[in-house]
Amino acid sequence: MWGVGGGIFFSKDQSRANLEDLANRMGGHLYHRGPDDQNTFVDPALGLYFSHTRLAIIDPSERGKQPMRSSCGRLILTYNGEIYNTDSLREEVRNRGRVFRSQTDTEVLLEGMAEFGVEEFLKKVNGMFAFGVYDLDAQVLWLARDRLGIKPLYYGFLSGNFAFASELNALRAHEAWRATVDRDSIASFLRNGYIPAPHCIYQGISKLLPGHLLRIDSRKKCSQIRYWCLADAVRSGRKIADQEETVERISAQLKQSVRQQMVSDVPIGAFLSGGIDSSLVVAMMAEYSNR
Repeated sequence: MWGVGGGIFFSKDQSRANLEDLANRMGGHLYHRGPDDQNTFVDPALGLYFSHTRLAIIDPSERGKQPMRSSCGRLILTYNGEIYNTDSLREEVRNRGRVFRSQTDTEVLLEGMAEFGVEEFLKKVNGMFAFGVYDLDAQVLWLARDRLGIKPLYYGFLSGNFAFASELNALRAHEAWRATVDRDSIASFLRNGYIPAPHCIYQGISKLLPGHLLRIDSRKKCSQIRYWCLADAVRSGRKIADQEETVERISAQLKQSVRQQMVSDVPIGAFLSGGIDSSLVVAMMAEYSNR
């Protein structure tokens, strides 16, 4: 499931119609990223709304609509990305008694977090993603970004409302948005060629760090948790001293990665630059393709 999402928390004392209008305007700014569908979740009592525009890749049926609610009713999810080890995770979660209504990776992510907890289940996930998930029982909003930060996720407070989105454009839908440029971020861009997380081009808005979770509760208390560390992964890889074993393991990992990323209910392709990396990926795709 690819798509983009965003939401607002603490936007209380507003009617359902006003919240739905805000959610729809936020989704309108993201339509170019998810033209297959657009939906919202609104709860005026919580001051919460989620918006999602969908690009349907796996199970493009109505069952894949987002924002999606867990079977137990506890979690609401708006999710952008793709989970590559969906099949093994679905089997693990199903063995714990969870029943699935669709073939989407969205539902696997949602039910897995409902069963194991957000932080614990993310350690099992192999994919690229950014999402917001609200726990109705605990009244806690979680934001998460994939291990290497492939998918972007921006957040910040706008007049006391906590807002997040896959793109900065979506935050413009809020009436409190002020596009005040951060001069330090410009200096960082000129120095590095990009603006490193958690900084952003605009004041008051941050990018969630790769491999991190952000937790915000009903008292507006925020905390961040690092659930994966690149340095730890590098140190673990260095323990393999034998060159032949290294080559074999890299080859196996590449093949597994290509196979997993070819799962789709719609046509897929690849960009060829003529370099070694893209040529290798396409060669492996040809090996595993039935066409």
